[in-house]
Amino acid sequence: MLTTRAWKKPDITIVEPNKADCIFRTAEAGDGRLHNVEGSLSTIMAGLACGEPCMIGWEELDAYADNFMSVPDYVAAKGMRILGNPTGNDGRVISGESGAAALGCAVEILQNESLEYIRRILKLDQNSRRIGKDSW
Repeated sequence: MLTTRAWKKPDITIVEPNKADCIFRTAEAGDGRLHNVEGSLSTIMAGLACGEPCMIGWEELDAYADNFMSVPDYVAAKGMRILGNPTGNDGRVISGESGAAALGCAVEILQNESLEYIRRILKLDQNSRRIGKDSW
């Protein structure tokens, strides 16, 4: 017997603040070791500012995440502004910095022409399925 899924697994991208990007650094190193962030973890994304990955969490992310990104604080702030000021009939979402980081990252990638190479890697285009597509 065989069963297959009729749908494609979504691509998973992990987004972290660039001042506390321990998961990004661990993925980038690719050496099987965990990589901590030393020094100041000063970021508005306080919920993501741990600086030390745990092995159990890393093993799951390593197995299932497709991409890892390290972003500056303004990206999370952009996500908060978009969520808090919807267009059309979209509802307003009050989000913290950590919760808005992924949306801010996606919008930055779509709007910033210098990030076209990341759009290609992530396959973000007019055929992509994403939340809030019409408001970006």
